[in-house]
Amino acid sequence: MQNDVYVIIGTRIRYFRNINQLTQIEMANLMDVSQSTICNIENGIYPVPLHVLIQVSALLQIPLKDLLSEVI
Repeated sequence: MQNDVYVIIGTRIRYFRNINQLTQIEMANLMDVSQSTICNIENGIYPVPLHVLIQVSALLQIPLKDLLSEVI
C-alpha cells in the first residue's frame, strides 16, 4: 500500500509537470536536484518528503491538496 501511494503521488507530479510544459531536466534544475531524482520520484521509487512536496507545489503553482487528491 505504501508504495502505491508513492506511485500515485509521482504520477500526479508527472501530470502537473507536463501541463506546465517542463522536462524532467528543467524541473530538476529549478529544484536543484538531479534529473534521476525527478524520474525516481515520478516512478514512485523515492518517497517524497513533505518539504519536497511543498517545493513541487510552489514550482508547479498548484495547491498541495491537488498533488495528494487521489491519496487522501
